[in-house]
Amino acid sequence: MTAGVATGRSPGSVAYEPPGWASAFARMAAAAAIAIAAVVLLGWLIDAHVLRAFSTGAVAMKTNAAVGVVMAGVAVLLKVGAPPRRRRLTGDGLGLACIVLGLATLAEYATGWQPGIDELLFSEALTAVRTSSPNRMAASAALCLILLGAAVVLMGRGLRRTAVAQCLAGVVGVLGVLALVGYGFGSSLLYQWRRSTAAAIPAGIAFLLLGSAVVVAGRGPPLSVLTSRGPGGMLARRLLPLIVVIPLGVGLLLHVGGEQGWADAGLQTALAALVTIVLLASLTLAIGLRLDRVDAARAAATAELQAVNAGLEREVQARTAALRDSEELFRGAAESMFDPFAIMVAVRDETGTIIDFEYQFANASAAGYFDPDDVAGRGLLELFPFHRDIGLFDAYVRLVDTGEPLTWESWWATLPGENQPRAFDTRATRFGDSVTYTWRDVTARERLSAALQAKTTDLERSNRDLEQFAYVASHDLQEPLRMVSSYTSLLAEDLGDRLDDDTRRHLDYAHDGAKRMHQLVHDLLRYSRVGRTDTSHQRVDCDQLVETVTVDLQEAILAAGATVTHDWLPTVTGVPTELRQLLTNLVGNAVKFRGDEPVHVHVSAARDGPMWQFSVADNGIGIDPGKAERIFEVFKRLHPRGSYPGTGIGLAICKKVVEQHGGRIWVESQPGTGATFRFTLPAAGNDQEDR
Repeated sequence: MTAGVATGRSPGSVAYEPPGWASAFARMAAAAAIAIAAVVLLGWLIDAHVLRAFSTGAVAMKTNAAVGVVMAGVAVLLKVGAPPRRRRLTGDGLGLACIVLGLATLAEYATGWQPGIDELLFSEALTAVRTSSPNRMAASAALCLILLGAAVVLMGRGLRRTAVAQCLAGVVGVLGVLALVGYGFGSSLLYQWRRSTAAAIPAGIAFLLLGSAVVVAGRGPPLSVLTSRGPGGMLARRLLPLIVVIPLGVGLLLHVGGEQGWADAGLQTALAALVTIVLLASLTLAIGLRLDRVDAARAAATAELQAVNAGLEREVQARTAALRDSEELFRGAAESMFDPFAIMVAVRDETGTIIDFEYQFANASAAGYFDPDDVAGRGLLELFPFHRDIGLFDAYVRLVDTGEPLTWESWWATLPGENQPRAFDTRATRFGDSVTYTWRDVTARERLSAALQAKTTDLERSNRDLEQFAYVASHDLQEPLRMVSSYTSLLAEDLGDRLDDDTRRHLDYAHDGAKRMHQLVHDLLRYSRVGRTDTSHQRVDCDQLVETVTVDLQEAILAAGATVTHDWLPTVTGVPTELRQLLTNLVGNAVKFRGDEPVHVHVSAARDGPMWQFSVADNGIGIDPGKAERIFEVFKRLHPRGSYPGTGIGLAICKKVVEQHGGRIWVESQPGTGATFRFTLPAAGNDQEDR
C-alpha cells in the first residue's frame, strides 16, 4: 500500500515527501545543474570557450547536452516531493524529451545519420578539441540524458519503480564522477569512449548533481538508506562522502606529485597503501565507536523498556485483580437481584449484521426460564424464538446500534412448554457489543389491570345509564305533574263556592304537592344535566361572571336588602354555564339563609398551586359543623320545608359542577356566625395572579 493522500494522483503513484533536507538538497542540486548549463549556453552565445569548457584546453560542453541538462533539471524540480498532477505530467514530458534527444544522438553515432540537430542552435569548427562531429555531444552524455529521462519518468510511481529510478540516477552520477576523475588523473579513457566526442567538465559536474538529486529525492531501496533517520542512514551519510572524497583527493595529490617529480613510482605506491590503511583504520574506528554508542543506547533503552514492562506488568496484575474483584462484586450483586438478569453478546455474520445474541451469564433468579449454569453459549432465538415475532429481537439490535436504553413494557408471550401467555416488563442497556437486561413477570398485574379496566368501564356505563334514567324520568314526569296541577286548579275554579272548606283545603294540598313535585323534578333535571350538555371548556373571567350572577339575582338581593361584593377574581378554565349555575346557587343560598342583620356576601380567590381557591362568605345563620357534609347530598335539607323555600338539591349541583371541573368544595361555618363556602377550580393556561 502507498502512503499519503491519494486525491488527485494516478493509480500506483507514491505520495511521499522526503525529509526536508533531502528535498532541499535535490532542488539545490537540480538548480545548480541548470545554472551550469545556462553558463555553458551563455559561453556559446558570446563565444567564450572558458565558459563552455571550464578550462582553456578542454572539450566544450555541447549545446544539445546543455539543453538536455536544463530539461532534466526542470523535470527534477517539478517531480520532487508530492506535486499535483499537472506538474507531474510536465516533468514526465520533459523526461521523455531527454530520452528522445539522447536516443537521437546515439543513433547518429551508430548509423552516421545526420539529422542536423547538433548545430541547430550554434555551429562549431571542424577542428574542435576531442569532437567527433561539430557540436555533437558525447556518447556518455547522450546515455546520461536517456538514463536521467527514464529516472524522472519513474519517480513517484511506486516504491519499486522509484528504486529503479534511483539506480539509473546512480549510474548517471557515476558516469559524471568518472569523467571528472579522468580529467583529474589525466586518463582520457574515463571521459572519452573510443572515437566519440569527449565528455566535458561542465557536463560531468551537471550529471553528478542531477544523479545525486534523483537519488536523494527518491525513497526506494537500497539507496533509501541515504535518507533514513536510523543509525545506518546516519553512518551512510557521514562515511560515503569521506570514502569518495579522500581516496580521490589522495590519488590526485600523488598523481600531481608524480608528474612534478616529487616522488618516484615506489614511493607513490607506498604512500597510497599507507593512506588507504589510515583511511580504512579511521573508518573502522569511527564505525566501531558509532556502533558502540548505538549499542549502549540500545542497552539503555532495553533496560528502560524492561523497567517499563515490569511496571506495566505490575499494573496489569493490579488491574486484573481489581477487575476480578469487581467481577466477583458484580456477580454477587447480580445473584442477589430478585428479578432475572442476563448478559448476552451480539452474534454477527460476515457482513457485520446481527443475526442472534449469545448468552454469557444469567443469575439464579432466571432459573424459572432456563438453567443459569447451562445457558452460556446458547442463542436467544434458540431458547426464545418468539422474540423475533413480537419485535423484541429487533429492539435489541437497535439498542446495540444506537446505545439508547431499552424499555419494553407489558409484552405478552407464551413460553416454551406453557399454554397460557404471560406478560413481562423488560429493561436493557448496551455494554460494548453486549446487552445486559432484566425482566419481570407482570402477568398478575396486567390481568388485574384489565379486570379493573373492565369494572371501570362497567361502572361508567352504569353511571351513564343512571344519569340517562334520571334525565328521562325527570323530563317525562313533568307532563303528568303539570296535568295534575292544571286540573286541580280548574276543578277549584269550576266548583267555586260549591266546595266546602275541607274539600277546598284538600284541593290546595293536592295542588301544592304537585307544585313541589314539579319543582323537585325540575331540580332533578338540572342536576342530571350537569356534565352532559355544553361541556366545552373555555377561559372564564370570574370578575365578569360574578357581575352576571349579581344581575340574575337582582330581585332577590333587593328584596333581602343584601350587598354582594368581590375582590379581583382570576380567569379559570371551565364550562361557562355550569360555573354560572355554581355561583348563582352559592350567592342565592347566602341571600336566602340570612339572619336579622343586613346580608353581606363577599366573593374572593387565592392561588393554590395549579388551582384557584374561591371563597363565598356571608354573615347569615351559619351551619352546624357536624352537618357540613350532609348539605351536599341530593334532597338533604337542614330546615323544615316551610322555613326556607327550595328542594335541597342546589348544593348537590354545586358539588357535582366542582367535581366535574377537577376541584373540590367544602364549607367552614358555625351556627349564627355566617358560612364560608370554598371550592377550587383549575387556572387558565396563561393566567396572571396580578393585574
